[in-house]
Amino acid sequence: MKRPLKVALIGCGGIVGDHISAFERIRAKAEITVFCDPNLETAKAAKEKYNHPDAGIVSDYREALEDPTIDAVDLSLPHHLHETVAIEAAKSYKHVLCEKPLGRNVEECDRMIKAAKENGVFLMPLEPMRMASSMKLAAKMIREGTLGEILGIQGTFAYWQPAEKNAGWRGSAELSGGGQLMDGGIHVVDVLLHLGGKADSVQAMTSFSRPELGTKEDLAIVNIKFRQGFLGQLFTGHASCGRGAAPLVSAYGSEACISIDVPGRETGLELCRKNAPAEFFPSEHSWRSGYRNAIEHFVDAIREEAILYATPEDGRENVKFVLACYESAKTGREIKL
Repeated sequence: MKRPLKVALIGCGGIVGDHISAFERIRAKAEITVFCDPNLETAKAAKEKYNHPDAGIVSDYREALEDPTIDAVDLSLPHHLHETVAIEAAKSYKHVLCEKPLGRNVEECDRMIKAAKENGVFLMPLEPMRMASSMKLAAKMIREGTLGEILGIQGTFAYWQPAEKNAGWRGSAELSGGGQLMDGGIHVVDVLLHLGGKADSVQAMTSFSRPELGTKEDLAIVNIKFRQGFLGQLFTGHASCGRGAAPLVSAYGSEACISIDVPGRETGLELCRKNAPAEFFPSEHSWRSGYRNAIEHFVDAIREEAILYATPEDGRENVKFVLACYESAKTGREIKL
């Protein structure tokens, strides 16, 4: 496909600014031609950010799906709407980019994956962190043995969530599929599973300190046993002032260790080998660059019929992992995956 893809942006609130910024950079490959939101003023504001005078505005996503010129949809919707809209889009032969989590449970993910396969379209979960250059470098180092035998991986994703962001569907465990672990922590779950491979079991504890954020956990600590035999840990929450001194991700091996985005330093990856000075590999901000890289990769995969770097099966595993954490926190037991 040589011409630019035509994309409908369905859901124009929240994180949509990062989506628009990403598409701005790749107009030769893809362009947003329809902005869709039940609130037409929200759709109009998104269109103004994109600065594309010919783009349309609609309030009903079905209008976008019925448009024969649309090749793909970018879903930036509340979690409980992912399944319905993604399946209808697939049945309309539109490729689907879906914000995390792919679904609220494994069954929703399975139905979305099935619809995409049956209709021959791409379905890609949007997990920006794994697409950042620093994360790709970390994956390369781990797979090539730079760290030696992997002993453990850690991730930290702690921040302060403004109460107004959780005033609607995000504060509802039913609509969002859980609490902070499903909404924000799943970003680092994706990275840990991408770097460490499949998890064998989890043991989790959660806490709830800010009721204004909703009805589910606002902090979780998860211990992980990976199938390859090493251990991992995740600290994630949106009730704290920030990450403090903890890197976003660290991996420890027998020959070297790495840390990504150490607070107080330039963003990037730091490699520490035995008996050698630390090496630093600067990169763009993991979050912003990750969105740009992910959206461009989705577009390139469609145009070149290439393999996705983040598959819907990856998105399913992330959801399965989070739900196992919830079961562990509820029962006090280690849960096998």
